[in-house]
Parts: sequence; C-alpha cells; structure tokens
Amino acid sequence: MGLQLILLPVDYENDSSAESYTIFHCDKEYYLFDQIREIEVACFPKKFIGFFEYEEQFRHGLIKETPYGEELTYALVKDLLRCFPHPEAPRNQAIWAYLSKLSPSTKVGLYWH
Repeated sequence: MGLQLILLPVDYENDSSAESYTIFHCDKEYYLFDQIREIEVACFPKKFIGFFEYEEQFRHGLIKETPYGEELTYALVKDLLRCFPHPEAPRNQAIWAYLSKLSPSTKVGLYWH
C-alpha cells in the first residue's frame, strides 16, 4: 500500500474555520512526496473541514489529524508549485495545472495516509 497524499485546497475560510470541498488524490511520485516534505508547512490554527479517509471510505467533516496521529498541515500553492514544477504522472500534472490557476497564497491541506 505505502504512503499516499491527498491535497485539500481551501475553498472557504473565515475567522473560525477553513473548508475544502475539493479533493485531489496524488499519484505516487516519491520524488514529489520527498520535495513536499521539505517545504515549509504550518498547522491549521482553526478547525478544518474537508474530506478524509475513515475505515477505507471517504467522509466529509472535521479533520484534526492524519491517520498517523499527526496534526493536519498545509502548504501554500506557491510553495507546492515551486518545489516540484513539473510532475511526471498525468494525474499530478492535472492537479498542478489546477493549482496554478489558484491564488499563490491559497492554503492546501496535506492529508498523508
């Protein structure tokens, strides 16, 4: 099975929460995963609502941590695009094309599972 990454771009944010209705399953490109692990990330300072995996099914709701017990972190779009500008896998190319159309300061949840 191995490590997987889901990107959750923030679609809505206010003073008390951030929400994502967008879910991107990245194809396994370990070089990409290594690069993402090297960029500056932060924990969400407020509650985050988005899609998550629970017992091999995806649900929508409050996400406090990953299945590994780590706090949910985020990176900025500009940092994701800069750390790995040319993914090789077609799915990841499509995800990066989508991200490139967002504001560079958009937060993207990093859900490792």
